[in-house]
Amino acid sequence: MIAFLDAEYNIEDKRRTSHTDMSLIEIALVFIPSLKSEKETFTYHAYCKPFKNGGKIYPTITELTGITDSLIEAEGQETFDVVKQVLSLFEKYSPKHIYTWGDFDEFALKKNLALFPNISGKKAFLGKISDIQPKIRKSLDIKDSVSLKNAALICGIKPQGMHNAFDDALTLMKVAKNVREKKYSKEKAQNFNRYIKLRDEYNKLKIRLTKIEEMGESAESFAQMALKNESFPDFSDFTANTPRSFGDDRS
Repeated sequence: MIAFLDAEYNIEDKRRTSHTDMSLIEIALVFIPSLKSEKETFTYHAYCKPFKNGGKIYPTITELTGITDSLIEAEGQETFDVVKQVLSLFEKYSPKHIYTWGDFDEFALKKNLALFPNISGKKAFLGKISDIQPKIRKSLDIKDSVSLKNAALICGIKPQGMHNAFDDALTLMKVAKNVREKKYSKEKAQNFNRYIKLRDEYNKLKIRLTKIEEMGESAESFAQMALKNESFPDFSDFTANTPRSFGDDRS
């Protein structure tokens, strides 16, 4: 038996430090006998009331996940009850691995489980959580980190709805199955590697051009000079006390 897990958290700070509020607000698990299985054995999904922030969802999290205060009021359970349910399912099905996408879920769940020191089974549960992304990347020959959404696209799977724990857990399972059965596009995987390189170069270029603008120069003019393979102007042409230091033609 193996399981696929995804969860959403009420995160107040993008830095995600150990002191950041990351209360569990949604969790989903999909249990299957193996990746060869046609159908899942059991699925679990629950919403949790945030442990902090007065039980309210941060606006940025609502925007990201669609989880609202009214949804939590209507369907949210106490975190303690959800944790007990999850650990009970873990004990019942005894999965060999609990796969997640990325290593953040293990970190965040460990922090949430620490709120309940007297509940047994936490250590064993956390010990089974495994980030499957490195295995998927190796199989697809992808050189950099890849989102679940993009991995799904490479595998010919239409993502259900990102940042919805139940949909993401199902998508994660489908990606793992397709990779095992080699149902993916090698061409798309290679295109993704090229895309990442271009994206990184673009972001570097954007930072450099922004710095040029902040220095009072025309980033567009400098970009045109570079594209034409022109040499940088001589210092004798430089006038630091003018709006554009290298002449009015670039203003």
